[in-house]
Amino acid sequence: FIAFSLLPFWRDNKINYIYTDTMSIIGIIYKLIDLKKIYNSKIITPNVITFSSYSGIDKIDFVDKLKSLVIISASTSCLMAKQIVEKYAIEESKIITLLSFTNPDNNTKLLCNISTLSNKSKSKSPGLTNIQIVGEYFTSQINEPREILIKFKHAPVNLKDNIDEYIEHGLFTIQKNKDVNTSKEIYVDKDTFINTDPFLKWYNNCLEFHAPLHLSYIIHTNDTSSKLLANIALDFYKRTLISSELPKVLSSKELGEKSVDHNAKGILIVSSVLSKGQEFLSIGRDLRSFAKNTSRTFIVGISLPISSSDYDRFKSSLTYSPNRENYNFYTYWTLPIGQRMGIDDNTNSWELEKELLSKFDFEELIYAKERLEILLKLSEGLKENIFNSTINGNNIELRDDFVFWKDGYSSKGINLSPAVYLTVSVAIQNARENDNLTLSEKLISDDYQRAVLSPDCFLRFNDGIIQASLLRTCNPKELDYSISSTISKKMKEILLSIIKNVNNQRGEATIEFLIALATKRMKLTLVDLKEINEYIKSEEMGKKLNDKKDFCFKLIDFALK
Repeated sequence: FIAFSLLPFWRDNKINYIYTDTMSIIGIIYKLIDLKKIYNSKIITPNVITFSSYSGIDKIDFVDKLKSLVIISASTSCLMAKQIVEKYAIEESKIITLLSFTNPDNNTKLLCNISTLSNKSKSKSPGLTNIQIVGEYFTSQINEPREILIKFKHAPVNLKDNIDEYIEHGLFTIQKNKDVNTSKEIYVDKDTFINTDPFLKWYNNCLEFHAPLHLSYIIHTNDTSSKLLANIALDFYKRTLISSELPKVLSSKELGEKSVDHNAKGILIVSSVLSKGQEFLSIGRDLRSFAKNTSRTFIVGISLPISSSDYDRFKSSLTYSPNRENYNFYTYWTLPIGQRMGIDDNTNSWELEKELLSKFDFEELIYAKERLEILLKLSEGLKENIFNSTINGNNIELRDDFVFWKDGYSSKGINLSPAVYLTVSVAIQNARENDNLTLSEKLISDDYQRAVLSPDCFLRFNDGIIQASLLRTCNPKELDYSISSTISKKMKEILLSIIKNVNNQRGEATIEFLIALATKRMKLTLVDLKEINEYIKSEEMGKKLNDKKDFCFKLIDFALK
């Protein structure tokens, strides 16, 4: 459109050179040349030459001014065009400025005066980026970060519908490594899960309504809980099978070209819990090789993908069929949990904490030594000690009325930390990627505006266990308040209030906040950090911090480094 709009300014067919102030509009110029050739195929393709804006004006080498055009991208007052005319005495009508705020005061040409679209207009459409004027230049303006306040709408519906059934089962463990090659930040006790009444009811209904009538094989992923699901399915077919031929049960390891009949009637593939689903994808690839035309049905208990988009790609890869209808895929519970990252890599908060504490001198810092001993056993998983204790040595606890859970759950005498962390992880990931949310509700950044977790979240969710979960599930950029002095000051005020109440419920996550600052997962401006440092080391706070005083002092020292 811009190239087409420039055609009236190119009246002379003997233009051999087009000069422009920036490479960024080269595409427009080449499109202009293509359009000109449509109307006159005999014209010679001009040479396109760029100069570096104002700094390059003195170096322009006009080969032939009479056979030249100059196209300028943008100038707030058409000053660049005026300077070129004054320096080189080129014909004014052969200089065109695309965008400016003012009309030229000579005979140089202007494509569009954008003064009516400037910041004089009070309204702004959502998602548009401000343009900042610096001298004669237009540059994109980096906007103040958006503060995202996590609300009830950020929790997926299926989370609240199902989580209350499993709160008291102890299903979840944090950072458990099943073997040396596998690390799962949220680990599900598969054997416990598949024996829960809600899941078994769903699974049997799924078999009754969705399992193929004619089935040759039941294939399960290579674990005991998935094998049990396969055997439950086999029992179902024993009870309901019309013919005497039962399906054969195979594990993913047993699957091979010789073990599967190319003329199989149908295949059921089951797994209790999936995360990345590599084993399921491997089964799918094998079946494409030697059971290409056989119908398949996939049934999964819990799926814990990094994101909904990852899950959709995974599911699409498995269900694609060369025939007209895709294969069926059923999941009891899909919970995208996000990916926790450190400053430069995928190192999560517990690994960063372990690395930090390993630098401490333990002679006087007894708590640091005890905490490190827990973190050194990270591969065994964390259930009881996911978060740091309160200053008084108690575990931080969940009180009643957690907005993401149904009313009536019991919080007395039950370790709810893993379930709370899972819940917050899913809510935060949903805030990042749910397309039903407005831009002001999405925790997603772009080149022009960062999105950060609103400090007000730590007022809305004032239970230490929820605050700690937010600190550990958010990525560092989502907790980087140092990019805005206004937001940093707000977070500082909230944090000072939390620290001030270190000996009661309002301040039970104090150590978690200090760990986040010390590991640089949360950032404030240096001015605000120094104020926190001064307050923590005050005589008043020294009395409140008890035997963890030196430990807290050490953490804030690391935050200031």
